Amino acid sequence: MRKPQLPPWKKRMRQFLKLENKAKLLLAAELAFILSSIAWDTFAIFWLGFVFPIFFAICACVLAGEKRMFYPYIALAAAALIAEALPDGTIVSLVQATFHIAGFYLLAREVLRHSFFRNNVPPTDRVLAGIAGYILIGLFALLISKTISELQPNAFLNQITGAPATLADLLYFSFITLTSLGYGDIVPITQPAKIFSILVALSGALYLAVFIASLISRNHKTHAN
Repeated sequence: MRKPQLPPWKKRMRQFLKLENKAKLLLAAELAFILSSIAWDTFAIFWLGFVFPIFFAICACVLAGEKRMFYPYIALAAAALIAEALPDGTIVSLVQATFHIAGFYLLAREVLRHSFFRNNVPPTDRVLAGIAGYILIGLFALLISKTISELQPNAFLNQITGAPATLADLLYFSFITLTSLGYGDIVPITQPAKIFSILVALSGALYLAVFIASLISRNHKTHAN
């Protein structure tokens, strides 16, 4: 018995959500998310009401091929957005961090699986997914630094202004630390913030080492065969 043919729009959607397009889609979302930080300090509502939901929606598209992860991710994203709208407080900050960490874990698992562990992945797709995973570490570091600064308002200091680091400052600090560049204008003050900075710097160096080694190993196997 012949299977019923899919409607044209479903065929186009499946084509769009192929793995190679997922890596490009996530990369574009991550870069747009970083660029949007220009407005974070001026329009705080822009972060919660527009940028963050769109980023979550695009990340959900990345997981669309894995329905077992897609629906939990949507639930976690919705819960995280609701938690972001709650009044500030220690318990609320911890609840927000829990939902965000769980969502980031699902997304990172899919991206890293595609970059490191799946077979028969075109080299370009593998590289793009690996880059997306590296940027994802920086965004995850932003999430953790945001939580630390909410629990300890003076955890990170902007030495230029002399004031506690803003959300945009924390994004900048996360990626500067991840890449081990370290200009020193945003500095960790409390011990939890310092330990976090050490872990971010180690994660960035180790990720690049493992990613490059993985690419070289797969390339060597391809030529050997």
